[in-house]
Amino acid sequence: VCPYILITPNETRRNQLQKSNLCISVSFCISSVAKKELDDLKRWKKDHRPGPIKLTPQRLGGKESEDQARQKQQMMLMQSKYQQKHKREEYIRTKKAAEEAEILRKKAIQREKAERLEAKKRQDEEQRREMYSEDKYYKTNELLNRLDLGLPKSDSCQTESRGPESTAW
Repeated sequence: VCPYILITPNETRRNQLQKSNLCISVSFCISSVAKKELDDLKRWKKDHRPGPIKLTPQRLGGKESEDQARQKQQMMLMQSKYQQKHKREEYIRTKKAAEEAEILRKKAIQREKAERLEAKKRQDEEQRREMYSEDKYYKTNELLNRLDLGLPKSDSCQTESRGPESTAW
């Protein structure tokens, strides 16, 4: 019911195991087979070892000597340290400039708000003064009208003598 896989035997391996079947214990046989395989591997490595490399001598590294190349490398290392320091300082400088720009932007916004508030206060003060002057004008006119109504007219002649009730004293 369960599927199974049939593995075909390796003929050469099987023959080697049968030849070495003379061994008494299985573990000894396996170790002798492993030893034989290791010897075969060593022999194959020895036979297939690459030969000496035969290259024509070339001057590598350009036109400079080894000392010059080392000095140049040393200078580049020192310069790279200074470049890193310069890059770090430049980063800090740009960061500060960005922060300053942000602060200036916020100050400008606050200044704008303060100017708008000041303009509104001035406008309210002007409107209050205008209303006060209008109110003062109306009240003054009202007072003058009341006073005009209470005074006798100057163009009419009064020949009658006033009695004691009309004098202020």
